[in-house]
Amino acid sequence: MEMKKTPQADLENERTTFFLLGFVLVLATLFVLLEWTTEESLSPDWAGFSSLLIEEEYNESLAVALESQKSSLETPEKEMEKQPTLVAYEDFNVAEKTPDTEEALHKLFDETNAEPEKPVSPVTEEQIQAIDPIYTEAEVMPQFPGGYTELNRFLFARLEYPPSAYSQRIHGKVWCSFIVNKDGSVSDVRVEKGVYISLDQESLRVLQQQPTWIPGTIRGENVRVKVYLPIVFKL
Repeated sequence: MEMKKTPQADLENERTTFFLLGFVLVLATLFVLLEWTTEESLSPDWAGFSSLLIEEEYNESLAVALESQKSSLETPEKEMEKQPTLVAYEDFNVAEKTPDTEEALHKLFDETNAEPEKPVSPVTEEQIQAIDPIYTEAEVMPQFPGGYTELNRFLFARLEYPPSAYSQRIHGKVWCSFIVNKDGSVSDVRVEKGVYISLDQESLRVLQQQPTWIPGTIRGENVRVKVYLPIVFKL
């Protein structure tokens, strides 16, 4: 009796399907093996390449930092070299001591025969009086000792009528002036407005015999004051 396969037991029809499944499985296995070997083979090299890149970047950044530091240190020196030197007295002519100037100075001193300074003579009372100002008015005017009453007595006791003027019947008022100094002494007696020569001379003679006056003062200090005084000759 001949045995026959049933359609369910016949696998011939499924061969193509199994072949495709096996092919896919082989491809998948091959792909997994390739990926595994690639990761193992590339991992060390990639890690080395990464470390190399990091090291190169570090070295490059370090080199840049060192270069910038070096340039910053060199920059002030270069700037100092480039900047011009400032001179505070460049607009002035600075005199220097040179042999030529010394020789010129010696020659100048040799040519100049300077005489030694003369000793200064002491200042006299007349010179001091000449420097002091003379006032015509003062807060306190000079006064004859005893007042004007004693002054009139002094003048009448000493004045003499000149015979030449008396014989010619000449009379009048002789205006005189004199200076009362700080110490009360009388100086610079003169006739401001005369009448007759003999009358003028008699007035000067008597006024030059005056005693020391009480000096005039301004703000409590003695000053020189010019006094005007008329001498009257009457017949």
